[in-house]
Amino acid sequence: MSGPGLQAKLTVSYVLVTSAVVVLAGAIFLQLLAPRLLSAADSGARVRATATRDAAIMTGIAAKLGRLPNATELRTQLGRLAPGSDNPVCDRRMRLGPGQARAAGNGVAIPCVEAAVGNAKPMSLMLLVGDNGKVVATSYPERFSVGARGAALVAVESVDDLGHGAAAGGVGGRTPQGGVLWAVEPVEFAARGGGAGRQLGSVYVQVPAGALAGPSTNDLLGLLLPWTSKSDGGRLARLAAKAPLAQLGVGLLLVSLPVGWLLGRLATARLRRRLRRLASTATGIAWGDLEQRVTISGRDEIAEIEDGINRLAEWLSAELEAGRDRPDGARADAERSEVLRGVHESVLNDLTSLTMLAGGLRKALPPGSPVGAGVEAIEATATGAMRQMRALVSGPGPEGGRQDNALVPAVRELCGAYQARFGVAVEADVATGELAEPVERAVLQVAREALADAVQHRGPQRIALRIAMDERQVEVDVRDDGRGVDPRSAAGGREPGLDLLREWVGELGGTLRLDRRPGSGTRLRVLLPRGPV
Repeated sequence: MSGPGLQAKLTVSYVLVTSAVVVLAGAIFLQLLAPRLLSAADSGARVRATATRDAAIMTGIAAKLGRLPNATELRTQLGRLAPGSDNPVCDRRMRLGPGQARAAGNGVAIPCVEAAVGNAKPMSLMLLVGDNGKVVATSYPERFSVGARGAALVAVESVDDLGHGAAAGGVGGRTPQGGVLWAVEPVEFAARGGGAGRQLGSVYVQVPAGALAGPSTNDLLGLLLPWTSKSDGGRLARLAAKAPLAQLGVGLLLVSLPVGWLLGRLATARLRRRLRRLASTATGIAWGDLEQRVTISGRDEIAEIEDGINRLAEWLSAELEAGRDRPDGARADAERSEVLRGVHESVLNDLTSLTMLAGGLRKALPPGSPVGAGVEAIEATATGAMRQMRALVSGPGPEGGRQDNALVPAVRELCGAYQARFGVAVEADVATGELAEPVERAVLQVAREALADAVQHRGPQRIALRIAMDERQVEVDVRDDGRGVDPRSAAGGREPGLDLLREWVGELGGTLRLDRRPGSGTRLRVLLPRGPV
């Protein structure tokens, strides 16, 4: 058979799940993280633009005075020194407290703070620092006074750039009051001939980090989904704009799990139905219903298992039917017994192959796969059927070899296995003594066949197994409290295991008696000659 295999189908299903999660994560990123990242970049550019603008005004004033202007000159003579320019230090009309910032044009607003305010958060601030490192003019003289050393007042990351008069900033920094966005621009005389100018000082600008709002979530959502802008971004946009970043991971997990589960269920629904049908058919065949067949669908590995189970059931039915049609007689009986034993061996080989194929398929599945339970059911059913068939053809001991005094532990092990596997209480009373190898083998085989027959056909709660012996013979007595059947219903070869056992006992010179009636349980009694050891 050819066609897409199980691995390819599972790969496609998990790729779909992963793609859905990635798309979902990208949408959440655009809703929550992108506005904040763009906001930080936009705010840094505004701080840098403000520092550049103020440094240009200070450079023009310094060119007229031949030096940096002081705070008084900036406050009283700005109209003469820089006609038509706004105050490069601060805006007296602006009112901003600690931790607050506001955009103004393509820059930021710097308020003039006359009285001391709280010191818990950083302020929106402008400082004019001379080439000696001291403050010449300030927007907040109560805290950042004229004459103070600028390096002790500005963000830690800006100290080197402030001392060298280099243009820098537009990035985050640290102050004793908290994080800020800062920028530094030099104020210098332009040299004649276009050479390097003389450094006079620097303009330092800062705003509290995170205080400026960037592009709104609604704006970003409107770029991706234009129809959402008709309703102000929609409820989803408003919710995302208010959600804290700490909830991002939890929200992504809660949303991706049901999406992945749903896609996984949809992608593997047909595969799981096929596995359930396959497990049901394999169970029926293992319990003797050789008329069952499974519908072959697809051309993958599962279809190969379906076809294998059908061929196994057809071949087994044909062999059993051919055995019934053979003539009677001692030679024919011997041939039929040999054929049945050969059938058991062949079925064991096919069941072993089915178990290995199901086990390999189970190992190839990823952990937590929704089809894992069905594959495990197939493997368990095939393994159980293989053990039952092996029990019919194995020798006297657990390993099939002869061991002295091995009958008692072998019988007890057999009873314990049936009790553990099927939940049936099995009581064993086994006499000790040495037996001839054919007799010992027959005794153990009688016990196996009787237990298997009771569990498969009568559903007992309790089974009593007794093995007694004297000088002349060995008695095997198996009783169960199952529902029982009419003895005549077992005729006609409907139970090949018991028929084979009856022939085997007859070859050894023994007798087999089966006593079972509806509702009163079943008793299987076998007498075998003890024979020489």
